[in-house]
Amino acid sequence: MLAGAQWSALNGKLLQCGICAACMLRRMSVHAAGLSETGESYICRDLGAPTLEASLQDGFRRMSPAFREYAIAGTLHLDHLADMAEEDNHSAVARHAALTATALHIAPAIAEERLREMLKRHAAEWRSFIKDTGARSFLRQWTRIDQ
Repeated sequence: MLAGAQWSALNGKLLQCGICAACMLRRMSVHAAGLSETGESYICRDLGAPTLEASLQDGFRRMSPAFREYAIAGTLHLDHLADMAEEDNHSAVARHAALTATALHIAPAIAEERLREMLKRHAAEWRSFIKDTGARSFLRQWTRIDQ
């Protein structure tokens, strides 16, 4: 099993949940690379659906409050990471960069510059990914991406 990904069996086939933070990061990365994939390898197959329930593979019967909360948490983790690129999060980024610099044995200014660039890339890729799910997507409703 992949670390962090949630797996489930459906009709005898092992599928990833498609909505936890690990699955969403994978899907976002595929999108950012300009590639496409069908939703068939995921329980949550259609990220453009208007509701989480409508996004699920036919036959998935284990929709529960816990699954919903896990889906919301996965989405919000990536959304909050994108928010870290905003200027008003400067002090938090600087604190994390200082800790990272120590661990990597590099200057804090270098760590901060690299962290800011990574956050900016993530924010741009996340916004593009969410916008491409469509204006009525349940994901778009859960994030702070401009409508």
